[in-house]
Amino acid sequence: VLDLGVIVVGGDQSRLLADAGADVIKVEAKAFPDGSRAAIALDRMSASFACAHRNKRSLGLNLRAPEGRDLFLRLAARADLVLSNFKPGVMEKLGLGRAALAAANPGIVQVDSSAFGATGPWSDRMGYGPLVRANAGLSGMWRYPDDPDSFSDALTIYPDHVGARVGAAGALALLIWRLRTGRGGAVSVSQTEVMHAHLAAEIARLRAGLPFEGPDAAPDAPWGVFPTAGDDDWCAVTVRDDADWAGLCAALGRDPEADGLGTAAARRADPQAAEAPLRAWLAGRPAAEAMETLQAAGVPAGAMVRVGDLPTDPHLVARGHFRTGAHRLLPAPFPVENAPVLSDRWQDPPDRPAPEAGEQTREVIAEWLGLTSEDIARLVAADILEPLAD
Repeated sequence: VLDLGVIVVGGDQSRLLADAGADVIKVEAKAFPDGSRAAIALDRMSASFACAHRNKRSLGLNLRAPEGRDLFLRLAARADLVLSNFKPGVMEKLGLGRAALAAANPGIVQVDSSAFGATGPWSDRMGYGPLVRANAGLSGMWRYPDDPDSFSDALTIYPDHVGARVGAAGALALLIWRLRTGRGGAVSVSQTEVMHAHLAAEIARLRAGLPFEGPDAAPDAPWGVFPTAGDDDWCAVTVRDDADWAGLCAALGRDPEADGLGTAAARRADPQAAEAPLRAWLAGRPAAEAMETLQAAGVPAGAMVRVGDLPTDPHLVARGHFRTGAHRLLPAPFPVENAPVLSDRWQDPPDRPAPEAGEQTREVIAEWLGLTSEDIARLVAADILEPLAD
C-alpha cells in the first residue's frame, strides 16, 4: 500500500489495512508534512499519532520533483493500493492521477477521500470535520435544544473515522474484484455523503413531505439527556409510548395516571411536567445505576460515558476491543483499538511502532526497487529522497 493519506481519515484508513497485515508505506515530504505531524513537531510523537500510524513504514519522497514522481510511479507498478485524501485535483497536478497510475499498473486500486467527492460543482472545495458536518445538516441537530447557538462539534473529527472505514471497505471490495477480473479500479469517498447515509431517516421524511424531526422534536416525553448525581454526569432517557411511560412510572414508584399524564398527547402538551418526577429521581442516583434500573423496567436509557472510561468498560474489555500499545518516544503505554475484526483464525494485529518521518526511506527504496546504496545516496543528496536525519 502506498499511503498518501493525511490527518485522521487518511491515517485511520491505511492503519486498518496495516493492522490486517498489509505493508503500508506512508509517503511523505518535508515541505508538506502530514498535519498530524505538524501538530506534534516539538515532541516528535504523540499517542494519537502512534495509534493512527502503527504498523506502517515511512518513505520520505519529494513528489514535486520529476524524479520523485517517477520513483513513485515505479513504486506504484509494484503496489496493490494507492490511498489519498487530498483536495480533488492535487494528485493530477502531481502527475499521479488515475490515468497515470493505471498506466504504470493496470491492476492498481486507488482510493481517494474528500469533503464533497471528486466530481460535481463542489468537488474543488476543501473541508474537514466541522465544516463538512455543517454542510451535511448535522450541526443543526448536534446542539442543546434550548440554546440554538450551542453547536457542540468544534473539536470533534467525525466523520473521519467512519469515512476511513468506508474507504478501507471499498479498497477490499476492489481487491476482490481484481482477483476475479485482473483489473484494478478506483473508489472515491465523499465524507459529506457518509453523513447523509447516517441521516437517511430524516432525509426520507423530508422527501415525503413530513416534518423534520430535529433536536426539538420528540414523539413522547420525557425524551432527552438529564443530569444525574455526580459532577456533570448524565443519562439519556426516551419514553416512546404509553408502555415506556408505565415502565418509567413503575421504576419511579408513581401512578402513570397521576397529574393527568397517562397519555402521550398529555405528556407532549406539557413535557416539563412529564420530566419533573424523572429529574427528581435521577438527581439522587449515579448515571449507571439509573440506566440499569430503567432498562430493567423496559425503558430505553443510557448513561453518558466519557472517552477516558472506555478502555476499562467491562463490556469492551470482555470483547477485547482495546489493548495496550507503546512507543519508544512516549513516556507511558496507551490504549489502542484492537483488530477491526475478531476471529479465531486471525491473530491480533502486530504492534510495530509508528514511524518518524522518512524513518524507513532507505529500507523501502532498496526493498521495493532494488536501488543500491550509491543510488540512494545520490537521491538523498539531490533532495529526492528524504530519510530521517541520523
